[in-house]
Amino acid sequence: MKKLITALTAAAMLAAPVSVLPASAESVSLQNEVGCPGVKLSQPKITKISKTSDSVTLVWGKVKNASGYKVFKKVGGKYKVVGVIKGGKTVKYKVKGLRSGTVYNFKVRAYRKKSSKTCWSKYSKGRNVTTKYGLGNGNFSCPKYSVKYYDQVWDVDVSDKYTVTFICKKDSNASITICYDYDYVLEKGVTAKDLAQQAVDSVDAQHPNIHAEMAGEDKIGGVKAYRVHMHGDEYSPIDPEYDIYTAYAVKDRRIMSVVCHIRNDHYEEYGKIMDNIMRTFKFKK
Repeated sequence: MKKLITALTAAAMLAAPVSVLPASAESVSLQNEVGCPGVKLSQPKITKISKTSDSVTLVWGKVKNASGYKVFKKVGGKYKVVGVIKGGKTVKYKVKGLRSGTVYNFKVRAYRKKSSKTCWSKYSKGRNVTTKYGLGNGNFSCPKYSVKYYDQVWDVDVSDKYTVTFICKKDSNASITICYDYDYVLEKGVTAKDLAQQAVDSVDAQHPNIHAEMAGEDKIGGVKAYRVHMHGDEYSPIDPEYDIYTAYAVKDRRIMSVVCHIRNDHYEEYGKIMDNIMRTFKFKK
């Protein structure tokens, strides 16, 4: 609960070279294992896997006599090459452009060039990997607005998250940010209204120079949301010339928020932009 309140308060207070060739369209059969007389290549073993919402990094054990490695991803029942590594010492590869919250299967194979022949090891055992769930590659859309990704935009110790900053206009009158905390799963039954009320209670308890109030029911991408309005005096962490409007929602038991800092005399203009973003934002699972 402490972590949840910290995250809600933070939302309110938003202020070695590797030689890799491009992957080919090669599709292979697992029965196509080829060796060469006098050359022995052991079967690679994947030893470590790390992941984000749109990438997977594989590490495997070095294979003696290997000239390089190929990394394969299972697509439609067959394995296709997603990376070719030149050099037997390089035993790490990052597969990019993946969808979030999706299961993938990978294999690695060593090869050695001998004269005009290519000698192959057996494939490593396949490893299933599920990418992290979040606002990663291909998981959302928001027509009419350009976006930029930031892994972390707050200097506070809270869980990993994806934040998406919407570039509305090139001035300092407002900033609008969507934050999706994919790493923190809420308890069953926690609603958007609960999050909004906890944010109000947390700010009122921790920041006496900030006024926070519930500001009505809404929706983000078709998901029920509740807005909170905050403003501070000259002694508060919030610039008194700005108001903060934060809409909280729950998607797959994770916290989602739209945070909008608006200069006092520009609410009519940027309030409409915030409304448009909340209406046009779409999840794509």
